[in-house]
Amino acid sequence: MGLPRVVTILVHPCDDFWSSAYTLADLAALLREQGVTIHVVSDPDLAPEADLGFLHVDMTRVDERFASCTHRFAKTVNFQTLDISKRAVCNHIVRRGDGYDGPVIVKTDRNCAGIREAALARRSSMSRVVRSIHRRLPWQVRAELGGKSYPVFDSVKDVPWMVWRNPWLVVERFKPERVEGTYVLRSWVFCGSASLIGVRRAATPVVRPPFVGGPDLRSITDPGLVPKGLWRRREELGFQFGKFDFTLDEAGEPTVFDVNRTPTGPSLGPEQRRWQSEQLLMGLDSLMTS
Repeated sequence: MGLPRVVTILVHPCDDFWSSAYTLADLAALLREQGVTIHVVSDPDLAPEADLGFLHVDMTRVDERFASCTHRFAKTVNFQTLDISKRAVCNHIVRRGDGYDGPVIVKTDRNCAGIREAALARRSSMSRVVRSIHRRLPWQVRAELGGKSYPVFDSVKDVPWMVWRNPWLVVERFKPERVEGTYVLRSWVFCGSASLIGVRRAATPVVRPPFVGGPDLRSITDPGLVPKGLWRRREELGFQFGKFDFTLDEAGEPTVFDVNRTPTGPSLGPEQRRWQSEQLLMGLDSLMTS
């Protein structure tokens, strides 16, 4: 079938789609070079008809109103992914009294440490005084963890009691992957049948900059090289485009930590981002024929 002629991308009203290092923005720019018409809209009621429609709202939970316009698109992408909170996507959440007593990590239920929702709250009518007080609260009772500073505890017994009562936080089994003395985080970036696997390594349990070595990003031409557990989870969650962060255990089984319908590539240089887009472009045909 080839490339779509028209693509409509639904975004949040506050999203700066073209200037935020979004992977889909890179892909859309490449499509424009191929003569494809790209519409970026924030109001589903005004979404133009298109061969392909993307849900690209950079929020953990998306208002169902955004899924009301799917009839305008011949094919749709990610309109089943309205909730990507940790409680909705992770299978290793720990609940108080469930019998698990091993190491744990505390995260926000919201995606990306709740930073996106916090930024939007700062634009709301909430007074500066209220926001200032909230920022001074102990992390155990906050809705976001700035800088993705996820606390790690050797035992579930060490988790502060306030965390268990905070609906904005979740406790997960800590399941790190170690390679040559470093902690490893893997990422699966995909668009239809196109897949790329990225590997980042760090000296700290929570893998974040500074990384050990540069980001290792490679295209996977054989779908069988992507762990079957990832394909299964992707289908269960209704994803056709996005990024899954995961680790592998000794048996090669994945544990999915985060899923993202609006991935970015801030650590990639211009040439790497261009190459990534070219690889993902190859998967669009599968989206059009699925």
